[in-house]
Amino acid sequence: QRFSNGLEVNTSGVSGNGINARTELGWTLFDGGKMFTTYNRLKEQQQQAGLSLKMVIENEIEKTLINYYSIVRMQDELKARLVAFDLYSEQVAIIEAKVAIGSASRQELLQSKVDRNAAKSAVLMQQVALENAKLELYRLLVINQDAEYIFPEQSTSVFNQNLDELKKKSEASNTQLSYLLSDKRLREFSLNESKAERLPSLGLTA
Repeated sequence: QRFSNGLEVNTSGVSGNGINARTELGWTLFDGGKMFTTYNRLKEQQQQAGLSLKMVIENEIEKTLINYYSIVRMQDELKARLVAFDLYSEQVAIIEAKVAIGSASRQELLQSKVDRNAAKSAVLMQQVALENAKLELYRLLVINQDAEYIFPEQSTSVFNQNLDELKKKSEASNTQLSYLLSDKRLREFSLNESKAERLPSLGLTA
């Protein structure tokens, strides 16, 4: 640098710093309708999550009811098998008396004992199945499995709807059907999102 008074300044390696600030605003005016489709898809996913939870609850209720009435049915079957066992036991006693007086053969006695043992085996198997069903019900209800509950032999039902009424309500109250329809709508939203990506977009930048 040469000044007017004759002074000369010679420097090297001098650095300079500069700071620039900038603010930019971008706004999408049109993206093929994808943002609206995405919003509807997310909203549908939220509703579907509620339907999924409702299906889980309904399935647990269904399992509980089926298990309960299975226990009631098994109790009746156990009584029938106990009666059959008593009859076979009486038959064995009668044939033993006949063998003693010589009016029956030992083959008949052996066959009657085989029938009695088979009836006893059926009773034991039914008792095991009944106990397992009770334990499963206690597990579903989350109650103490050591407790012994009394299951009534008869139950009263107040269900009196006819088939036409059930058909009308099934479309509105069937959770599984509602879930499938929701899944169909989600697939349609995804398809529309893919179509929107192929459309032109318009944005504003300031």
